[in-house]
Amino acid sequence: MKFDNTKDVKQVLEQMYDLVMSVATEENKLLEELKFKEDIQQDLLHEIELAPLNAIELVRIAIKLKKVRKERRKVKDTLEFIKVIKNYTRRFIKIGILSETSQIMKNIDTYNEKLKNRQYIPRVLKDLKCVKKDNKGGN
Repeated sequence: MKFDNTKDVKQVLEQMYDLVMSVATEENKLLEELKFKEDIQQDLLHEIELAPLNAIELVRIAIKLKKVRKERRKVKDTLEFIKVIKNYTRRFIKIGILSETSQIMKNIDTYNEKLKNRQYIPRVLKDLKCVKKDNKGGN
């Protein structure tokens, strides 16, 4: 990474901040989705158990059950990955790196504004072109 481009550095910091902030939200969303898939699964199992179904109806329910199980597995795998990330991101919150990251992003913005509005007040030579004419200290 090059440090002469503040935009790139800030982008990496923003991505880290977003990662840390989104882990808990994403985990909660996935847990709700997992519960929903498990509820569908239970409905289908109870349909098999309690309803008088012919062979065609049993096949249709089995196909639905297989589809729901695959969807549920995908959610569980994602949740497992979230747990791996969560252990890492939890440290950012625990030791205050998240708040420091937020502050450094603000500091980068302040730094960039300072560069845009850079001015020089001459010590001796008052007629330099780099001096803004409306500066009270420069003229």
